[in-house]
Amino acid sequence: MGRTRSVLICLAGLTVVPVVTGAQEPPARATPAKPEAAAIVCLLEGEVTATGPDAKEAVELELLDVLPDGTRVAASAGGWAVLGFADGRRVRLEESSEALVTPAGLELVAGAATPLPPVPALAKLAPVVLGARSRRVATYRPRSLASPGVLEVRPPQGALVLPGVTTVELNQPCGSGPWTITVRDATGHAVHRAEAAGPSAVIPEGVLEPGQSYYWTLQAREPCPRSSTPGAVLTTLDADALAARDVLAASIESSHDPATAVLLAGFDYVLWRDDLACRRLHVASEEGAGRTSIARLEKRMSCRAGPVVADAAVRPAP
Repeated sequence: MGRTRSVLICLAGLTVVPVVTGAQEPPARATPAKPEAAAIVCLLEGEVTATGPDAKEAVELELLDVLPDGTRVAASAGGWAVLGFADGRRVRLEESSEALVTPAGLELVAGAATPLPPVPALAKLAPVVLGARSRRVATYRPRSLASPGVLEVRPPQGALVLPGVTTVELNQPCGSGPWTITVRDATGHAVHRAEAAGPSAVIPEGVLEPGQSYYWTLQAREPCPRSSTPGAVLTTLDADALAARDVLAASIESSHDPATAVLLAGFDYVLWRDDLACRRLHVASEEGAGRTSIARLEKRMSCRAGPVVADAAVRPAP
């Protein structure tokens, strides 16, 4: 790993292409890549470091770091970490202990490791949670573009989102309103068109179905000269992963497990539901364990106090 750290990201891709012209072909169905066996840091306290299989030095771990096979994890005195695996197994590496991440699980090198109740739903979420890796950046997830003068859209090109109510916006709009939001399915058929007061619009419930790809555009009535129509392709979470997410959410209600809450927070954050992610971190922090690392994650996610949309508003009930 060296100085390159892994971060929870979605397989739909983080290559941000903020401007999509109206002439682009309708999106094809997304095919998730096969995830490599790895562990994800669900909860930790104190100093816990990891050394990647090709690294010469250790780096300090943070919540939601993804650890590839061959990573050596070490917890100092007073430190510990809960690691989750793609098949749902979870292990707590105890203080003053060291272990190796392998496809079979955590191989203890020194000290102690305690098996925890598994999270079976994680297996269905693995293509999203463990499927790809990227260097962690200061803002945790790329939100801005290096190219000057290019419109930034949110969610970005290729984003994976929850079906149901979804907000899209232009962070650097060019033109004057009113604006028109148009959503097309993979066949190019317009499934939603409405007027928006500004460069931000809500795709209402019932438009985005699970496991589908869509292309949305947000166009001003008076666009800038020679500008293309800004928009992006997004893909919705499929029904199986959506059901697994519901299982995770239900397990938090019954177990009050902060490690599961952190995992689901990261999952919702990847799906561009920052409000839900921050609420889950707040709940996890109230449990006490790992509070310092949770506070750091809240800062990386730019969580703020305020009202949060309930889960029921995210998508229709199953």
